[in-house]
Amino acid sequence: MTARRLAIWLAARPQEPSFTRGLALFINTGVIHRDLKNRLRVHARSATYFDQPEAARLMQYCTARGNELGPVADNFGAACHQMDCADLMLADLRAGVLPGEGRSTASGPAAGASAAACLA
Repeated sequence: MTARRLAIWLAARPQEPSFTRGLALFINTGVIHRDLKNRLRVHARSATYFDQPEAARLMQYCTARGNELGPVADNFGAACHQMDCADLMLADLRAGVLPGEGRSTASGPAAGASAAACLA
């Protein structure tokens, strides 16, 4: 699971408004604000925080980025969304070629693949 997907998961849950804003900023731009990192650290270490495993994994990603906490790219959110769509498309293609399941669509992924699938 990507760090962005973890952030989307956490943002969809009830959170403090400042934490939600930090997650939204990360989801759209890739920026890791100091307040977001601090809240993640608190949640990752809390045994009572409901989404503690997800917060801990996102905190590991933030730590791995080191001092490079600025925007990842101008179109970070859009590119990640395309990758998420491509992942789903590839999962559907993979499910269609499992043994015992005939494939009723085109002969190869290139026949119906979009630019997002090609990107993946």
